[in-house]
Amino acid sequence: MRKYNKRRRRNRQLNLNQVVFFFVLLAIISAIIAFFIVRPDLSHRSPVSNITHGKTKDNPLNGSWLNTDDGSILEIKGQSFSLEVPSVDQHSIETGNCIIRDKQANFTDYDSFSRCKGKTGTYTFIKKDGHLHFTLIKEPCSGRRQRFTAVWDSI
Repeated sequence: MRKYNKRRRRNRQLNLNQVVFFFVLLAIISAIIAFFIVRPDLSHRSPVSNITHGKTKDNPLNGSWLNTDDGSILEIKGQSFSLEVPSVDQHSIETGNCIIRDKQANFTDYDSFSRCKGKTGTYTFIKKDGHLHFTLIKEPCSGRRQRFTAVWDSI
């Protein structure tokens, strides 16, 4: 009877160790898969050598801007931008390159989930009294066109 109880206890402990090992292994595999699926594709980003205003201090649009129409927040830092779009259904943040040449801004999304991925929109801009106005030159992405041509306030 004692041998049976010892063997049963050992089997329970062995089964518990196998279950813990299985879940740890599953978590590691899930993390690896998520890393390769979720990370953005950065292969089409412009090389820094081709950027006129690659340094953060050179970009006149640096800062945070609030869209007065829909509450979107545009954050520009050097040659990068992020666009946070609030929504009841699904909150989204799109990121990409912001290349400034004279008074012209080129925005290219590089998020893998963005509808504008890899598409470049070109605008002229006027920054005055804490407001930012973009005027459309060329934009293949309709969602970004509608959002960017609204008035932006500095925040």
